[in-house]
Amino acid sequence: MKNLSESIVQYRRIIIAMVVLLTAFFGYQIRYIQVDSNVVNALPENDSIVKVFKEVGKEFGSNEIGLVILKSDNVFRKEVLQDIAMISDSLQTIKGVGSVMSITNLTTFNASGDNFEVNDLIGKKNWPQSDQAADSLKSAITRNKMVTGKLV
Repeated sequence: MKNLSESIVQYRRIIIAMVVLLTAFFGYQIRYIQVDSNVVNALPENDSIVKVFKEVGKEFGSNEIGLVILKSDNVFRKEVLQDIAMISDSLQTIKGVGSVMSITNLTTFNASGDNFEVNDLIGKKNWPQSDQAADSLKSAITRNKMVTGKLV
């Protein structure tokens, strides 16, 4: 230990010069450092879950979303729409949830000539009461480019 301390005192000018030079070099190089705060980029590219997560982010514009998927033969049946509305309303009450978007609370825009209307995509007053009405609603909504491929 004594030899180390004697060596440091003996070569103090060289050590101080080296520390100053290294500090200047690393200080100059620090401007080239780039920080990627996106944790997803640190995950393995070939992982299937990471791929799905990135696809969701690309499709919906953000990775900070929760996704609830409901599978049904026809999501436009009255009973299924009621379930979707109940889930949407329940999720909206959770602390920290900014917004909930589903086919039961989405608005749509219709332009006809000089007129511009904003309506509910599926208003509770026009929920289908029969399978035929559900098929008709499905046909109308799948023609809506704002919804098809995103929510339906």
